[in-house]
Amino acid sequence: MNNATLMYLIKMIFRPKDQLSRLTLGLLRIGMAGLVGGWAVNLVFSEAFLKKNINIIDGLTFTYQKCSDLALVFGVLFLIAGFILWCICAYVALKDLNKRDIALIRAYGFENTDPQAADKMLSLREKAKVLNVDFKLFDSRNKNNILNNANFIRQTIRDRIHHNGATTAYVTAIGSVPYLYMIGSFMTDGHLALKLFDFDRDKKVFHPLDASPTNAKIVKRYNGQIITDSKCVTSNNGRVIGLAISFTMEILEKDLPADFVGHTLHVQLSTGFRFDNLPEEDEQEKIVKSISYIISELKKEAKEVHLFVSAQASVVVRLGALYQEGLHGAISIWHWNSIDNKYEWCLRVTGKDIS
Repeated sequence: MNNATLMYLIKMIFRPKDQLSRLTLGLLRIGMAGLVGGWAVNLVFSEAFLKKNINIIDGLTFTYQKCSDLALVFGVLFLIAGFILWCICAYVALKDLNKRDIALIRAYGFENTDPQAADKMLSLREKAKVLNVDFKLFDSRNKNNILNNANFIRQTIRDRIHHNGATTAYVTAIGSVPYLYMIGSFMTDGHLALKLFDFDRDKKVFHPLDASPTNAKIVKRYNGQIITDSKCVTSNNGRVIGLAISFTMEILEKDLPADFVGHTLHVQLSTGFRFDNLPEEDEQEKIVKSISYIISELKKEAKEVHLFVSAQASVVVRLGALYQEGLHGAISIWHWNSIDNKYEWCLRVTGKDIS
């Protein structure tokens, strides 16, 4: 038994999180209380003081009151019951820890990312259960780097997430928008439940999507006007059509490649623009599913949909995980060069190929 496992077992008793562990701690407390007994206090004053003052208190002494035989018996019984339950908890916990059922996917598309950034968010239990899925760190802002690693990443993810014991995939990803979308598209078969995490830029660690929902709604805009029907967006001669997703920062029409000016639907949230705009898991999933449906609607108007995205990493990964070639066709997702202030290249994603 390693130190991490031992610490987990100790923490399980003194910081219980399930009903059985709470009952165990309660029994141990009652048992110890029954064996402790009690202290008595007796206050004693001098005769001179008593003559001078009203005789209210006769004296003060400290004595120990031994617990009664009945309290002793019940205390021992509760301690034994608590210890037996602790053994049961420990057995169940160790059996659970032996299941490597969490596939931890670390997809870091920036070379300066701390390789341990994902480990810091895991509990002792999770650390003992993870099956690591790691990739070499590289700069995902370079398209050639993505293409050179795409096949290896695809194969590795599919091999690991189809591991017989895995039931959940923890996805910690950071990098360029095309890279994040590609990572998500490699997990589209729905074999494992996905739990996505975002990167805290201040603390340099990943965190779960466990904040309160924002009650955000999707707002559609086309040619500067709010619309409700995506069908009014015209394609560029039936060839391409654009979708600009502005959650973190606003994507301006003038910044789009020339082929998409006047042929792009803009979607944003009613809560405005900010980092980590969708911090709650269920709300984010609902919003992203709506975006996926909008893409399928736009696909009916053109041969290919192109995406321009300004959003937190988990949103992009989740959108990629919803990719279906039958509904969305080939998707091209663009990379924004923040130095030159322009969209300079795109990654084309299909069910079989990345180009």
